[in-house]
Order: sequence, then C-alpha cells, then structure tokens
Amino acid sequence: MAVSTRPLAVALAEIAGADAVLDDPATLAAAAMDGVAPRWIVRPPSAERLAAVIALAADEHLAVVPRGSGSALELGRPPARVDLIVDTTGLDRILAYSPADQTIDVQAGVTLGALTAHVARHGQMLALDPAGGRGRTLGGLVAAAASGPLRGRYGTLRDLVVGARFVQADGVLT
Repeated sequence: MAVSTRPLAVALAEIAGADAVLDDPATLAAAAMDGVAPRWIVRPPSAERLAAVIALAADEHLAVVPRGSGSALELGRPPARVDLIVDTTGLDRILAYSPADQTIDVQAGVTLGALTAHVARHGQMLALDPAGGRGRTLGGLVAAAASGPLRGRYGTLRDLVVGARFVQADGVLT
C-alpha cells in the first residue's frame, strides 16, 4: 500500500480521520523525545484503524513510537529518528466486564484511574499501584512492566493479564 503518489499526512488522515492527525510544529515540538520531534502524531479511534496506520508506516519505513500517557518515554534508548508517534489515548474504552468472573476487557488507552473507578463501583479493587499515578494508560503500564508495592501480594500487571490483542509491526491485528 505504498502512498508515494500522495502525501503521507493525507494518507494518515484518510485512515485515522482528519482530527486524529497532528502535524502543527508546536505540538510536535512538545512531543519531542530526547530532542527528536516526530513528523506526525496520530491518535487512532479503533484497533482496526491503528492496524491500518501501522501497516502504512511499515510500508513507508517510518520510525514509529507508541505512546499512551507519555509518562515512561524516557525509558530505553533515545531514538535516532521519530517519524510517527501513535497516541493510544483514543483507544480508551472498557469493552467488557464480568464482576462475577473478575475479568475485564479494556483497550490500551484506558487509564489506571478510569479502570480503578470502574471496578470499584462493583465493590472490587484493581491490585495495581505503579508509580506515576492514575493517569497512566494500561497499554503503557504493560509495555513498561510497571508495578508497585502491591506486586508482592498480587503479582505484577503482566501476571494479571489473561490475554491480549495487539498490532504487529507489519500492521496485522492479532
């Protein structure tokens, strides 16, 4: 799906929606990681559109950085290049919840605070207390292997995950 005949920003907007693509210089500068600013920030509204964005990025050999709340971007090696930041905060829905089974299906952009409040309404607690607060996203917490003191009693977030649906680097949604 090479897009050499049309600008990448247009292709990204066609996939994710015009409001989901940010390319103004001030926003891009504010999103810089270790002084490296992206060319675009895209906030896909669904897993399917996220997969299409990643497929396009793979076809175009773009350097992609996933970002949830952005609280752990300083972890890891500084990037040499950032073409595209994929902002997962648009994937913020709780898809299914079974209090009796103590299982919940959430998207990567759901915040720890939103999830904690949701299960609390049913008299349950979420056994997670990572540093950085309730604004962190579940996808980011899993990616960073974030945990806190409760891990000694309940395990880490990765121990609590029963299954995951994700987008591979080539854009395949599994």
